[in-house]
Amino acid sequence: MSRLADGTPPGAVKDRLVVLAANAASSVDTVIGLVRRGAELERLAESVDVDAITAAYKQAQRDATTANRRGPIPEDLADTLDSLRRQHRSAQHVLNALDDLDGRLGELRARLRELVLATAELALGGSEAAMDAVERRVEELALDASALRAALLELS
Repeated sequence: MSRLADGTPPGAVKDRLVVLAANAASSVDTVIGLVRRGAELERLAESVDVDAITAAYKQAQRDATTANRRGPIPEDLADTLDSLRRQHRSAQHVLNALDDLDGRLGELRARLRELVLATAELALGGSEAAMDAVERRVEELALDASALRAALLELS
């Protein structure tokens, strides 16, 4: 977007495009940071054997059900079941966060590409209303990228 602004003749449109490009660049930096954080989360998720945790959790549930038929559940089995329940919940939380991040990043990337094309149109001679609309979309993108970043920080 900066190149588009740089190639625009001097004047009010160029001035607005320069500001627009700077604001968009900030969003791009945020998205790049989100992609990096997503890669870190993927490495974390890959290091956790979710299938093994799930299998162990289900087995502990079956063992607890069987033990419960015979009387009180032994304390060590109850503790194991509670630990596996927490592990399973945490693993699922990470996997769900990754899925959500992947979908939301795809949407942000598409919106960034759309904004580059819209900026190219403006550089060729867009209306004041079109410029206002693109500026609003850049602001919305920045807010959405920041919200996603905040959500990922909460996950940490």
